[in-house]
Amino acid sequence: MPNSRDEWFTVGLEACVGMWLQSYFTEMPLGLTHAQRKALDDYVHGSYKEAIDLDAEFPGWLPETVSEARLAELIAKRAERLAQWEAERPERERQSIALMHWKSHVIREGGRSALKSQATLPILVHVPHASTKIPDDDLLGFLAAPAAINAEIHQLTDHFTDELFWSKKTYVETLVFPVSRFLVDPERFDMDKHEPMAQKGMGVLYTHDTQGKQYRSKVRGAHRKALLDKYYRPHHKQMTQWVADNLVEQTRVLIIDAHSFPSTPLPCDEDQTAHRPDICIGTDAFHTPAWLTEMFVNHFESHGYRVEINRPYKGTIVPTKFYQKDARVLSIMVEINKGLYLDDSKLEPIKKPEAFQSLFDCIAALYYEIEIHTHGRELEKLMKGLPT
Repeated sequence: MPNSRDEWFTVGLEACVGMWLQSYFTEMPLGLTHAQRKALDDYVHGSYKEAIDLDAEFPGWLPETVSEARLAELIAKRAERLAQWEAERPERERQSIALMHWKSHVIREGGRSALKSQATLPILVHVPHASTKIPDDDLLGFLAAPAAINAEIHQLTDHFTDELFWSKKTYVETLVFPVSRFLVDPERFDMDKHEPMAQKGMGVLYTHDTQGKQYRSKVRGAHRKALLDKYYRPHHKQMTQWVADNLVEQTRVLIIDAHSFPSTPLPCDEDQTAHRPDICIGTDAFHTPAWLTEMFVNHFESHGYRVEINRPYKGTIVPTKFYQKDARVLSIMVEINKGLYLDDSKLEPIKKPEAFQSLFDCIAALYYEIEIHTHGRELEKLMKGLPT
């Protein structure tokens, strides 16, 4: 039996990590990217060696591109650690007995609902600026055709962020705004008197481009209402409803506000510092707890990216209904320097394949890290009241 609350926590957390590892390798695609190599190393070096046999249980998992030297190294490490695994067997058996007692205690105390709350933190990835689409029906008031301002549109578009942040995990959902921010910007306040960027002609309905040149007449009255009713309000209603629905069964939800930014400052940018980080993490004092900021910063830095907080952009989105009112709604912004993954030498930027894949793998690994961390925090709550 564990002798303290910390030991109870350790036993429960190890069980969650074991289940996570099993899920991770079941869903991992073939290939050996940076993230997969790290995960495989962690698996070989970790505490769950007995469950894997590279020769029999997972035939064909390792692609042919893995060198014989690398495979020999992995198998040698596994053999070395299997001896330690056998030596630790008595302690594992003790922990297994302790875990059975822990489960019995949780269920006796009405813990079925508590265990249900350990479901992974629901994540909504908000992608507001990935589209370049401006429907012909909505061109009223444009002083020039969209083709004439293509360079400006592409400069302000967060290209491929809908793909970078995509995940097949069931607890990660994506909300992508369907049209270009040059038509409607869902990340602006819908009333210009509350929106600082409206002074530059870049409020919820832009009239000026990044150079300060007017490309559209002021949008007023019925036309303004029609555009907001068609795009802005349904989008925000959907985000608000997602939060409300998930808070019915979960104790918290997380919104990741997904963006990218140009390598050099735009004339309309508040921050004109020439040196820009690889990754910008945006926070809110009420909705972004310190542990969440630390996790995101450490994660990207561990993958070799330079990270800054709230520079060159700051803040993160939260539905108005919950803003500064409900601390269960967590939110954090991730801005990615376009120079990392885009070749923007042409009018329409294209991906840098290897760099794009590295970023995609990094973000995928971030979702798993959130999953592990969530289980750990929920277990810590459950440990309160157990024997000390």
